[in-house]
Parts: sequence; C-alpha cells; structure tokens
Amino acid sequence: MRYLLLAWGSRGDVQPFVALGLGLRAAGHEVTVAATLDFEAWIREAGLGYTDFGVSVAELSRTDLGRRWLGGTSRSTVAELRLMHEVSTLAADVVSTTLLRAAPDHDVLLSSTLTFEAGWALARATGIGHAIALFAPVLQTSLGSSYVYAALPGRRTILNRAVGALTSTAVQPVIAPVAAELRRRLGLRRPGPRQLL
Repeated sequence: MRYLLLAWGSRGDVQPFVALGLGLRAAGHEVTVAATLDFEAWIREAGLGYTDFGVSVAELSRTDLGRRWLGGTSRSTVAELRLMHEVSTLAADVVSTTLLRAAPDHDVLLSSTLTFEAGWALARATGIGHAIALFAPVLQTSLGSSYVYAALPGRRTILNRAVGALTSTAVQPVIAPVAAELRRRLGLRRPGPRQLL
C-alpha cells in the first residue's frame, strides 16, 4: 500500500507521523510524508518519501504575521487562535495545491488534528482510503479520563462533552482554511461532524 501522511504543522505535528511512517515502512508499505519545507531533510534522512506543502515555517516566522504569531501570543488563547487562522488562510492555496497533486498517487491518506477535514475532502473526492491518526485524545467525550480538555478529568459527565464541543468550535477556524479551499476546488459541501469519523 502507498500511504500519504498529512503532517501539516510544526515539529510536534510532524514527528509522530515520521514515527508512524517508519512503522508502516517496516511493515512493507510505501510511505510519503507531506510536510513544510523545514522538515524535508529530516524526513528523507529517515528513509521516507517526502512531498512539500510549499511553505516554510522558518520563512513565515520572519514575516510580520509570523512575528506576531510567534511573538508571545500564548498569553491570550483568542489571539493565538486568530493568528493561527491567519497563517492557515495564508497557506491554504499552496497547501491545497500540494494535496491535490500528491493524493492520487497513494492508496491511503493519514491525517491528524490539523488535517482531518482536508483528508476527508480528498478521500471523498478521489475514493482514496482515509484514516485519522490522533496523537492526543482530542475527540470530545463525556469520559474525562479519555479527553485532553476535560473539565472534570476523573469523571464521566456531560460537562466534559460540552467543554469538548466548545473547544472544537474554538479550534475549528484554525483548520478550516485548507479544508475549505480543498472543498471549494473539489465542489464539496462542508461535512457534518459524524461524516468526518
């Protein structure tokens, strides 16, 4: 099988995909990791295939937007999410172009938190298999011990599910631009939450 791993994001988003890719390769599969230009040498040195998103986080960090994004906005979650949305919007066209070009050469797409909607759109339009590899427990659930944003981690409660819904709504704009651009190009409507899983 030929796998395309959609590792959009920083090293924390890419490194788990490299580990997963090495495991898939050891099992006899052909693996390509789609990532920003910053990670090409590292991915290739690991012996995995590579395709670029046409974006460099290092170069982006030197722009006015990049400096605002990386310059201490973590003091405000709202500001951080807004700037991450701007970064995603800036990159949506080039990332979508890469995915549309690379996907048809593969049998299975593997996406994660930042790419699952984009992976869904590609799989839906092309018939390629799609799986979501979540490297943290980020799917909302009432069981607090199995959800990273749980209000009451030690308990099963509707409050945990409600906080999960609010968190998902807040994070949605960060992942929306690339997925929206792909859906626009592919003529797809936005999926409901149950369609994505």
